[in-house]
Amino acid sequence: MITFVTIFIVHFFALITPGPDFFLVTRQALAGEGERERIWTIFGICCGGLLWVSLSLAGLGRVMALYPLLQTSIALLGAAYLLYLAVKIVMAARVAESVPTADEVRERHFFRLGFLTNLANFKAMIYFIGLLAAFDKIYRHPLLSLALAVMIFAETFMWFYLIGRFFTYPRFRAWYGRHRLKMEYATAAVFMVFAAGIVLAVLR
Repeated sequence: MITFVTIFIVHFFALITPGPDFFLVTRQALAGEGERERIWTIFGICCGGLLWVSLSLAGLGRVMALYPLLQTSIALLGAAYLLYLAVKIVMAARVAESVPTADEVRERHFFRLGFLTNLANFKAMIYFIGLLAAFDKIYRHPLLSLALAVMIFAETFMWFYLIGRFFTYPRFRAWYGRHRLKMEYATAAVFMVFAAGIVLAVLR
């Protein structure tokens, strides 16, 4: 139980550190995206994290140590996707972004956006590998591994859901409405900084 509590606390502090996922959810809330769309984005983010957890429990760290080129490739792909998002935000800053209107298509769109944004954050992979390697006893039992994955998924979902709700307050949205263009450019710049950070980490 102490191990689960420790991971819960460590993961909480990781969540409150702003990253691409945080800025994506915040931007959606301020821009007035519907709650359904935001939930699908958060679900995608959680599934991305769940994939990292599953791969880490399956020994991703050992694979990366054996094949450093694979780690570099994943990192650069992640940086490229974050840059793509930044460019997309800038291009859509002056006009409303066109999103397919069919519910099923919209759900896939926002799920994919959250999922890929989470996977693009190379530091998330390193974080989960390091976090779970410190608690090696957990993954020796399938049920404990499943319980750990569910806990991380639920904690992540609740955090980003609360963040999304917080930034839907009218006062925040009114402020965003007055500074929308600046905020869109600032968000794009943040994604570019994260992408540059990944590239620099790879080149070291």
